[in-house]
Amino acid sequence: MKTPTKILLFVMATVAVLFSSARFYTDYLWLLSLGYQHIFLRTMLAQASVFALAFVLALAFFWPNLEALRGSFAGRTAKNSSDNIRYYPTEQPWRETIETFLRGKGVTWGLRGLAAALSVLVALPASSAGFAALQFWHAQPAGVVDPIYQQDISFFLFRLPFIGGLVAAALGVAFMFSLIILAIYLLTNTINLSRGGNPRAIRHLSVLVALLLVLQAISYRLDSYRLAYSPRGVAFGASYTDLFATRPILYILMVLALLGAAIALANLKLLRIKLLTTVPTLMVGISLLVGTIYPAIIQQYVVEPNELARETPFIRHNIEFTRRAFGLDNLTIKDLPAPIPFAPSHLDEHAYTLANTRLLDWTPLLQSYRQLQGIRTYYRFHDVDIDRYQLDGQLEQVMLAARELSIADLNPAARTWINMHLRYTHGFGAVVSPVNRIGPRGEPLFYVQDIPPRSVRPELAITRPEIYFGEFPGGYVIINAKTDEFSFPMGEENATTRYAGQDGIVLTPFNKLMFSLRYGTTMLLLSDDVQSDSRILFHRNIMDRVRMIAPFLTYDPDPYLVINEGRLFWMLDAYTTSTHYPYSTPLAPGSINYIRNSIKVVVDAYHGTVDFYQADQEDPIANTLRAAFPGFLKPLSAMPAGLRRHIRYPEQLLNIQAQVLATYHMTSPSTFYNKEDIWRIAREQQGGQERAMQPYYVIMNLPGTAEDRNEFALVLPLTPAGTAENPKHNMIAYLAGRSDGEDYGELILYRFPKDVLVQGPMQIEARINQDADISPLLTLWGQGGSVVFRGNLLVIPLGDTLIYVQPLYIQAAGNSLPELKRVIVATADDIAMAPTFTAALAELAGSLPPTTPPPTTPPPAHGGTLPLQQLAQAIEQAFNQAQEAARTGNWAGYGQHLQELERLIGELNRLRP
Repeated sequence: MKTPTKILLFVMATVAVLFSSARFYTDYLWLLSLGYQHIFLRTMLAQASVFALAFVLALAFFWPNLEALRGSFAGRTAKNSSDNIRYYPTEQPWRETIETFLRGKGVTWGLRGLAAALSVLVALPASSAGFAALQFWHAQPAGVVDPIYQQDISFFLFRLPFIGGLVAAALGVAFMFSLIILAIYLLTNTINLSRGGNPRAIRHLSVLVALLLVLQAISYRLDSYRLAYSPRGVAFGASYTDLFATRPILYILMVLALLGAAIALANLKLLRIKLLTTVPTLMVGISLLVGTIYPAIIQQYVVEPNELARETPFIRHNIEFTRRAFGLDNLTIKDLPAPIPFAPSHLDEHAYTLANTRLLDWTPLLQSYRQLQGIRTYYRFHDVDIDRYQLDGQLEQVMLAARELSIADLNPAARTWINMHLRYTHGFGAVVSPVNRIGPRGEPLFYVQDIPPRSVRPELAITRPEIYFGEFPGGYVIINAKTDEFSFPMGEENATTRYAGQDGIVLTPFNKLMFSLRYGTTMLLLSDDVQSDSRILFHRNIMDRVRMIAPFLTYDPDPYLVINEGRLFWMLDAYTTSTHYPYSTPLAPGSINYIRNSIKVVVDAYHGTVDFYQADQEDPIANTLRAAFPGFLKPLSAMPAGLRRHIRYPEQLLNIQAQVLATYHMTSPSTFYNKEDIWRIAREQQGGQERAMQPYYVIMNLPGTAEDRNEFALVLPLTPAGTAENPKHNMIAYLAGRSDGEDYGELILYRFPKDVLVQGPMQIEARINQDADISPLLTLWGQGGSVVFRGNLLVIPLGDTLIYVQPLYIQAAGNSLPELKRVIVATADDIAMAPTFTAALAELAGSLPPTTPPPTTPPPAHGGTLPLQQLAQAIEQAFNQAQEAARTGNWAGYGQHLQELERLIGELNRLRP
């Protein structure tokens, strides 16, 4: 080969290697920069180990078998009476061709090469089990033993899936290869199933049959453990039939398979071809007949006539382990008395909860943010989050959103490479609104707004507003370039900045080449703006970022923004899940049957650092991950205190737990069997469609907890399931997940008496639709070209009563800014609609009968009775003053304003005809 040709081939090979390795190399540099390269390396090492193990085992199988195949064609053998075999040599020309080929020079190395190639084909897919191998090697005990097999649950979570996968793969490969060998022998007439054949071929097939039967025996043994996932009975997991019919049959089949393997090995001497056909045929027949028919007989004639009695122990296992798998085993249950009628005293007793009742609905609020605070077309708000902050010493619920950069919204003429990758690099700041205060036109009020961010609350001040990592960023950006980065618009000029954070890969000449290959661009190599100390930031989408580090976790789809010490952070909830928890019913067929919110993730919006914290020390999956990847999970106590105060119970988790609890609140096997009391998540109307309610956050004093403590909790109402023909919408209970301090993660189920009707959200919706004052107004507004949007209807527990709150938004035709124009507040007896929440509450309070006889003389404070309109304004003013006093901690003033409020409500009652 000429030298130029060699050079060309070398260059082409080098380019091909660089292209194929560019993503691998740059991702490794990225993980190295974040300190998580050990996860990548350990996973790769585990995959390489599984590959090597699979390759060696496959080679040990293929090579001897190919040599045995060649030996069977080594020459024609006449009839051998001593072996009691009738051999009928074939006259087919192509058999002679095969024989000639197998006798040829170099065949040995050719067969070895074929064996190696086949082994690689087997080992490559097997290497994907590398992570399962890590879990197998580092499995940590769950501390819970299953009731039937007396195995720690970790056996089912980690060991059984890995061993079962290996055995299934080995059985599949051996079976397919054996079929190919058999087909070759039959097609070449080396053997004849009725008359015998070549002794070497028969011995070869005997060994293969023995191997298959041994593997099948192991599979039968593993199948006996897999009965813990059986869907056969009235409850998921091993049933009466599984335990007393299927399991004994599996043991019998296992013994028969081993006996069959022994017979196949004995056939190495006997050389009877019919033994090799009879044994597998009998095994298949016995498996189909006995393995199917006998359990069906037991189920029909033993179990079904006495199903509850037979299945009670197994129903109990299913209830216990399903509740444990979904975190319901430590559920606290509190039975509430029947709610009492709403009274004015509830306004006094629960002023703090009412002051934090969420009126803003995230859908119209997101539209308002985009219109009022977008500032420029290239800024976007991806989502609105809900959180709580200590403001002026009081816990207050707020809604907030990050102002992120959306390159897709740049003017098309401005989408140059420099603008997209060097100049427009980050978002800027956030907006924060109180959840229950609105402006005079129904627009949201702001605690934090504008660019640069202005805060009216010092606790929410943002000193590092740049957002390089968020929900929008996806493309790469270059920092420390010659070109300054755009910071924010400022009059006729634009403010600029330069990134001073920790993230980024230095663009050395070789790194420039590899990133150019990764992104398919030459600009990194040719642009004069890219300097020797320039760095590249990529994987800037926070979901992409955490998944690249830990793809084995399941992430909540709703990350939320946190302001802490002037900086912006993203908090994500990560779940450990499994489909292999024994006796636990999956959410859906093939879906997960175990979940824990064991890991909290924090991403710095400026520096890009990612920290994983373990919140549940009892989760065996999280403990196994910690053992497999030392240094990956930090203790929750290591999280900065300011961030730890913003941990919250995840909506997705509570939603899943409520779905499971709808059936598994029934802990009595007989009640569970009869399905007497199935619940469902309460329904609501949204956009004219009925749907399941979503959990919502409240600040309240949970019943049965410390009386003087208001806390941030996640609430979800529950109703009876009913039927399609007879739906039930009365509220039967509500589920509350606690988020604050030492109580984080506690789940409380509040149950109402079964003999009392407690109205659910759909019943309140129906009452609103039928209200003689409200319904015509809704129709009128809708006919005027405006869009009427009814926000989420929230059920707010106020101690021993309930109120229902729904905001009403109106969006004028041609205006994309929805405005909160009315608030509907309902109780079990009354409905009020007013421009503000306080006015609606005052209207409700004013409609109640007086609780004490009216005084014989009018109070002197106002020198007589106020007109109705002035009285309503005075009530609203007094209520607002009481709320402000409570928020600022002025409890003396709070008491005075409440006394004035009670007096005004009493005066309103006296004016009623």
